[in-house]
Amino acid sequence: MKIDSSPCVVGAYPCGRPRPYRRPPIGMPLTVALSLCLLLSFVSCESDGYETGDGSLSYMRADFVEAYTDSEALITYVVTDDDERLTLASPFSVSWATEPEAVYRALLYYDAGSNPIEPITISGVSVPTVVMAEDVEDDTTDPLYWDSAWQSANGRYINLGVTIMIGAEDGEIGTQTIGLRCDSIVGDDAGDREIYLTLLHNQCGVPEYYSSRTYLSIPISYLPCETNEGDRVMITVNTYDGTLTKEIEL
Repeated sequence: MKIDSSPCVVGAYPCGRPRPYRRPPIGMPLTVALSLCLLLSFVSCESDGYETGDGSLSYMRADFVEAYTDSEALITYVVTDDDERLTLASPFSVSWATEPEAVYRALLYYDAGSNPIEPITISGVSVPTVVMAEDVEDDTTDPLYWDSAWQSANGRYINLGVTIMIGAEDGEIGTQTIGLRCDSIVGDDAGDREIYLTLLHNQCGVPEYYSSRTYLSIPISYLPCETNEGDRVMITVNTYDGTLTKEIEL
């Protein structure tokens, strides 16, 4: 069984092919080593979907997950942001998950009425690193559309939803980049911190003909300091409607 939906639009800065992250032993912080840029293509938001035998999607559910591959790079099970382990009806492969014994961040659509679950489609989710301001080589903040931001239920990620403009030139879709810059960390007498980030985006001259939505997942362990409950992450974004700052309380 093969289910393949390429990630919709870009990953993050700098460029490269998607790589997995690997879960450490229990009790250790989650670390991520994922490529930070994905090529755009018109077909990137299409998928070869899988449907159950009766074709009904009445129980379809979508979850952000950590997808685990086996020794043959087949996805065998996933863990949702509610820390629920979902066993798959049968292992499957996707073009962007090529490493064996690895973990990939993904958005999974599946039939929640089945057990084991029947996947419908799955898309890779980019995991950007947070780069300190003095280490950033490209601090371009071309505009995009801001959609949403929230902390995952298990507290391990900040998820961002953004929409960028894409288009083809001479039949080719260009590459864009997205990343995060840490501008400052401010603490108060009570010990609470505010972590100020800027979302970086380089349109790279790609024509702006169509809109395409993408998601980013920022591991809390990627923030440049240890965090506690009550700390706040402030993300500044340059949008087509002006600059805005979104606050996420941890």
